[in-house]
Amino acid sequence: MVTYSADSTSYIKVILLLFSEPKIAYRLILEKDETLPQYIVLGLYGFLNAVLPILIGQPINGVLIFAIIFRGAMGIIVGWFLIWLLSHLINLTNNLLKTETDFDDVFFIFSYSFCPVIISRILVIVIKLLFPLSQIVSLLVAILIVVGYIWTIVLLFIGNQYLSKASWIKNTISIVIPVSLIVILNIVMAKVMI
Repeated sequence: MVTYSADSTSYIKVILLLFSEPKIAYRLILEKDETLPQYIVLGLYGFLNAVLPILIGQPINGVLIFAIIFRGAMGIIVGWFLIWLLSHLINLTNNLLKTETDFDDVFFIFSYSFCPVIISRILVIVIKLLFPLSQIVSLLVAILIVVGYIWTIVLLFIGNQYLSKASWIKNTISIVIPVSLIVILNIVMAKVMI
């Protein structure tokens, strides 16, 4: 069994561990306790969430460049806010269920839990730019987006379990209610930004 220390493990390795050994990745994230990589993850999530519909929908021209810049900047702010809000809601739910967690730890863990969404969106952009008109690619894009979100939700569950040590039922309640609220808020915000 390989042992990892926070000092000798890079953030790239930590992100890769999210896919194979998430609890070790979460331990390393909390031990590192650095905010810059967390903000990079949050910014990428928001930016990619905002510009993906533009990038995969049509050829890029001068007008779209400004739309990408504007929506990307707004996306960085909105993405950071949504994960911050989700972390607060889950921390509140954990505390109401008497599974004490620290907000900073929840925010760190949940920020990195969105790495699968980020990776799937980057893959989607690359694939759509290389093969813009293929029907098979459209199916692959849909699958990649769904897999990214499913793995992120799995990581949210694992991360909350790691922090709260709660039972499966309490952990599910702690995740489902806030995530449902964020999904509704995300849908409303997406309609407003279109």
